[in-house]
Amino acid sequence: MTEMFSQLSKEFYIIVSVLIVSLLSMSAIFTLYFNNKKYNTLIILMISLAVGALLGEVFLHILPESFEHQGIFKTGLLALFGLLSFFVLEKYLLWRNLKNESELKTVGQMSLFADGICNFTDGFIIGAAYLVSIPLGVATTFAVCIHEIPQEIGEFGILIKSGFSKTQAIFFNIASASIAIIGALIAIYIGFRFSNTSHLIIAFGAGAYIYIIGFGLFPLLKKEFKSSRAVAHFLAMGIGLGIMLLIACVE
Repeated sequence: MTEMFSQLSKEFYIIVSVLIVSLLSMSAIFTLYFNNKKYNTLIILMISLAVGALLGEVFLHILPESFEHQGIFKTGLLALFGLLSFFVLEKYLLWRNLKNESELKTVGQMSLFADGICNFTDGFIIGAAYLVSIPLGVATTFAVCIHEIPQEIGEFGILIKSGFSKTQAIFFNIASASIAIIGALIAIYIGFRFSNTSHLIIAFGAGAYIYIIGFGLFPLLKKEFKSSRAVAHFLAMGIGLGIMLLIACVE
């Protein structure tokens, strides 16, 4: 009975968490009231915050948890596989984009597809993290929420620039974000039926997040050369990392 309650409790946490993450796609609507200068400043600051939070999540939460249960070698192998998998995925998307250019496959459509893959991964990892432990699930959800906001704001901007109407951009943003729910449900299905799978998933997810940070987010921050803004970005990154450190200490 206690085990059943624990599983139901974790399922409840997972569903609520991915619903919150999905609803964050609505945050892009507020950028309609910003001019280009304010929009660019906001998105970079949010990306800086997201980088700090994701770095903290990977190196202070996911990897230590996986080391404890899987060992260093197995965790490193799975993380490496996750990183390389996302590299291959990105290459495939770029190849499809070039191949289908004559078929009017726009950058916005490809970006939307890639965003859906990332949202699925987020939901999958959130689900796996909660199955490992509720504190890890909460920390993972927080980190995902932090990086979800700039991701969805950026995606919204790309869709608008690619010719989508504001209504269409909002609709597809919400639809893409909702894919996280599917990822979470699959994690629940697999995790409750195959023992130790959750630890494998989060180790793979660590590699995926490292790729997103190193090859997706960091390059955007490196383009800023103005010292005052660079300091602001560093501080925002520190805040995100500090919050994850605080959560790790509380655990």
